Amino acid sequence: MKTLTSLLLVACSVTAHAQLFEDPDKILALGKDSVIQLAVAQLEKSGFTEIDPARFDWLKVRTNGQEIQVIFDRSIQYFPRDTFVIHTAAVEIMYGDAGWEPRGIENDPPESRKFYSYTANDKKNLDFVMAHIHTAPGSRLIINESEDYYSVSEITQYWETGFKVEKLTGNVKDKWHAQSGAGSGKIDDGFKEVDW
Repeated sequence: MKTLTSLLLVACSVTAHAQLFEDPDKILALGKDSVIQLAVAQLEKSGFTEIDPARFDWLKVRTNGQEIQVIFDRSIQYFPRDTFVIHTAAVEIMYGDAGWEPRGIENDPPESRKFYSYTANDKKNLDFVMAHIHTAPGSRLIINESEDYYSVSEITQYWETGFKVEKLTGNVKDKWHAQSGAGSGKIDDGFKEVDW
């Protein structure tokens, strides 16, 4: 979650505006769907196209009482070789700030500012990786394609595991573990998910 929150602070691409709304409680009173639509509108102003909130299984609305964040994310992120990919974005509703995390090809051409859609080949590759690994419920997976293997990071609230899955055999190798976050794995940034 620290990474997602930092998108608003240190994003690779950011748009900034003067404060758009005065009272976060009035915005939250509109309901989850309306708050998400405000975030979609801000992403569209930032140049995004084809935004479908249903494509994000980690779509969160968070507040600290002063600000409202909407985070668009996926629990499984696949990064094919030599491809420009955006899986994650965050919008701060009160000021209309938007940040996103581009990965892959170095440049960010305007025509590519859309969330990545998996191709049939991507889905085949994901199925292959998933058939050869075991994951914890609720974990987040980041899968990067290399020439001969898939590099996989599995992230939970308390730990992170990484390993490689060979493309030809499906063998898992080079496994490592690390603790996530500070102590309990929870980072207290003052924001809490809104309980609708």
